[in-house]
Amino acid sequence: MSQTRQNRKELIISIPVITENIREFTFQKGEYNVKNVTHTIFNFVNDSVSSFGFDKAEYFKVYFGELIKNSYDAYAQSCLKKDSYLVLKIVVSLNESRELIIKIKDNGPGFQNQSKSVFFQPKRADYMKKGDDYLGGRRIGLEQFINCVNYLDGNVNLKNRKEKGCAVYCMFKLPNTNSESDNLEYENTNISSAKPHTR
Repeated sequence: MSQTRQNRKELIISIPVITENIREFTFQKGEYNVKNVTHTIFNFVNDSVSSFGFDKAEYFKVYFGELIKNSYDAYAQSCLKKDSYLVLKIVVSLNESRELIIKIKDNGPGFQNQSKSVFFQPKRADYMKKGDDYLGGRRIGLEQFINCVNYLDGNVNLKNRKEKGCAVYCMFKLPNTNSESDNLEYENTNISSAKPHTR
């Protein structure tokens, strides 16, 4: 499936839940280890934005993993159920106004009963009070992420999704260009697990 009016690339990663043990989920090994998933997602984002003429993704690579950790932690805390999936959806698009938009979405609990701005404040993360079961992607490093995006003249917005979960939007205004890439059509790329892995 391709987009003709708006350049768009999409990646979906479905992470199977094979245990309801929080630590076993958040610190799992193999293909769905948070580091491997983050690496896959960042490479996708970096390749996608580069094709649109944005070459500064490496600046926020260090903090990018915090967003993915946050999704793992939030899902483990509120949604962990065997045979379910943590679904991460990443969309990179360039609209007619040459605004580059990076969307990172999940199907976790979303931002519940508190201001979304709290998640970018430099506070000690709640997970520290609950032992070592969580990755620590809640607040720690997120302030640096938004500062880095702002330094690159971008903006970050947070919102709850209508269906379920939350979304992080990163937006950058690109200069006008006559590049042929403006007229390219991009196909969606879906990477999804059909069945949960077994031990």
